[in-house]
Amino acid sequence: MITNLNSKETIRVLLIMGNNDSKFNTTYITALDGQKVYKGFNWDIWSEIQERLGNKYNFEIYESDKTKNYDIFVNEIRDGKYDIAISGFTHLSTRQDVKICIPHAITSNAIVYKHKPELIEDFKDIVGTLLTVLLYLVIIGLFFGLILYFFDPTRRLHSERLKKNDSLFFLRSILTGIASIYGEMGYLAERSSLKISGVLISVVMMSICFILVMYFQAEITKIMLTRDNKAINHYNAAKFKLLGHKDNSDALKVKRYGAEVDFMEDKTSEELLRHYLNNTDKYDGCIMPYHEAFIFVEKNSYLQYSADFGNEPCSFIVNKEKDTFYHDVNREIAHLREEKRIQKICISYFGDIQHIPMCSLT
Repeated sequence: MITNLNSKETIRVLLIMGNNDSKFNTTYITALDGQKVYKGFNWDIWSEIQERLGNKYNFEIYESDKTKNYDIFVNEIRDGKYDIAISGFTHLSTRQDVKICIPHAITSNAIVYKHKPELIEDFKDIVGTLLTVLLYLVIIGLFFGLILYFFDPTRRLHSERLKKNDSLFFLRSILTGIASIYGEMGYLAERSSLKISGVLISVVMMSICFILVMYFQAEITKIMLTRDNKAINHYNAAKFKLLGHKDNSDALKVKRYGAEVDFMEDKTSEELLRHYLNNTDKYDGCIMPYHEAFIFVEKNSYLQYSADFGNEPCSFIVNKEKDTFYHDVNREIAHLREEKRIQKICISYFGDIQHIPMCSLT
């Protein structure tokens, strides 16, 4: 606990602590003199507010345990154990027993899942169709081979071996028919008997083979273009089984989109992700706020995230008995937003991300 002692009103500040690599919640490094040096998006904002209000209040700093059940912290603020909690609390209807400050950030509900190579996924999507097409092509090729054998028998004259061996000529005709259907038509044309009937058979077969090859290529291309999108989004969420934190707003929000969610209690997001990665045969991903998903994807190239499940304003929460302090904090947050200080702090941690609203407050 850090305390500044004088006659001013004392405010008990609860820092919601994150993992060592957290960018959103508060973490710290230890200086050479042994003192803690706090860092993190929420801490940097709060430290500026604390400095601006330092002429009016004393601040006692307390650190929370690491948990994803933010209702614990809401209850501690409600019960007066602390006066303000520093993190990104979403605006839930169940949090009416505390004062929610004006937003200082916007986060997204996100799903982190293992990236699957597109080539493998594409092949899985079309393998059934490919096998069917191959079967049809072989059957048609056999049929064309029989036509060559029975209706263009003088093709055997191009080879001394085929002249003397009917079985070899039969096999050659069958192979020529199958090769033609796969687009290899050189032997079909080169070994034609050059009679009108032979030329006609060769031209008709080449035309049919060309049309069939083009048709099946077009069908496979159509399947590839119209196949189900493997990315998880709010349109297809109902198809997936996910992991989420119990009583967490992000997990509850995604569940409302129809996803099947197994809830885990008293786990950090890192533990949640580890459980998912150890059970990818059971789960398709895990739910967490965007600012945490961002860290995991940044560190692990085999992961990706979807932030297609709505945006949530994030705020500090204050005890209802601290009305004056609450309005002072709101005033300073408004100033920081007007000065674009919050946006600059956000960009320093998360980068100037175009399609995520994390740093979009102005």
